[in-house]
Amino acid sequence: MGSNSLYGIPERRRPRPSPEVVRWRMRRLTDAGFDASLAAGLAVDGDVDLHALLNLVDRGCPPHLAARIMGSRVADVGVGSHG
Repeated sequence: MGSNSLYGIPERRRPRPSPEVVRWRMRRLTDAGFDASLAAGLAVDGDVDLHALLNLVDRGCPPHLAARIMGSRVADVGVGSHG
């Protein structure tokens, strides 16, 4: 029972999105101010709730911080350029 989650409950992974969905997600993320490398990583991450992520950014949260809040594994991409 491979588990990396809290309390030993197995994490549920969503399947990787289709190429069309990845392109759509990438476009939405870059339009919202995410740099290209972070947007690319988030676009393929089926575990990130895009709507919740964009909601955080709409409320003033910096994109890299929003990605970290949402628990993305790619959230540290580009952090050096943001501080």
